[in-house]
Amino acid sequence: MAVDEPGVGWWHDGRFSGFDVTVARYVADALGYADKQIVFTPVTPQTASGLLGQGRADLLVSALPVGESGRFVDARDAGNGTGNDAGDEAGNRSGSVSASTAGPGSDVPEDVRDGAEDAGSYLVAPQQLLVHRDDVRTMASMGSLAGKVVCTVLGSGGAAALTKALPGVVVRPRPSYPQCLTALMVGEADAVSADGAVLAGLARGYGGDYLGIVRRPLASVAHGVRVKAGNARLARKVNEALRAMRRDGSWARAVRTLEEETGYRVEAGLNGVG
Repeated sequence: MAVDEPGVGWWHDGRFSGFDVTVARYVADALGYADKQIVFTPVTPQTASGLLGQGRADLLVSALPVGESGRFVDARDAGNGTGNDAGDEAGNRSGSVSASTAGPGSDVPEDVRDGAEDAGSYLVAPQQLLVHRDDVRTMASMGSLAGKVVCTVLGSGGAAALTKALPGVVVRPRPSYPQCLTALMVGEADAVSADGAVLAGLARGYGGDYLGIVRRPLASVAHGVRVKAGNARLARKVNEALRAMRRDGSWARAVRTLEEETGYRVEAGLNGVG
């Protein structure tokens, strides 16, 4: 799982926590695994390369690119292709299931995209900018961003979306969000870009009252689950679990916790709420 995203994917005081972690636990439970059988693997978008294809993770719980509509990816058709039998499902119930997270977008390594298939998504958030609080108002103007340095995490997909939405910005990727935040704090970057949920957690967890978010959306990012390519049976089961999470109220409870911990407000229109 991600370990540096407070409220989303976070390793603190010897435990994993956050919205993505809650979803991963729910899905694993729906697949028949006890909590002690879940093995969380800390990864970054770069180190996620090949995890599913090489069998080092069963589920990739991550931020994913969304369709052109920018709305919640229902994935009701996930896994309708020819799949493998039950023997290819995640691990087995006498063993364990491994879950990892990575980032979205076209700059994700090819083997991550080609070796995986989407099983469904559970949150769509706008890609935004995190800046010094005093700069929030001025940075909201498109013209003010020309020549500004924006930090994204390597392999997260943020760079491609930024250059498309803001052709005049200078994108300087770094390996992690804490490194991007350091660059922002010391003046090596003017902004950090990620989805709104991640930015809200970073601002509250690391930035205190010194940082603010430019709310204008630059693109849409979905948090979803991927499985090994060709495992249609597992993809269907994961998709069913994500649907059940919404039906039984667990998703709404997880959203409330996310909002309480980060201050982020999930956008109803993007997520099929209301």
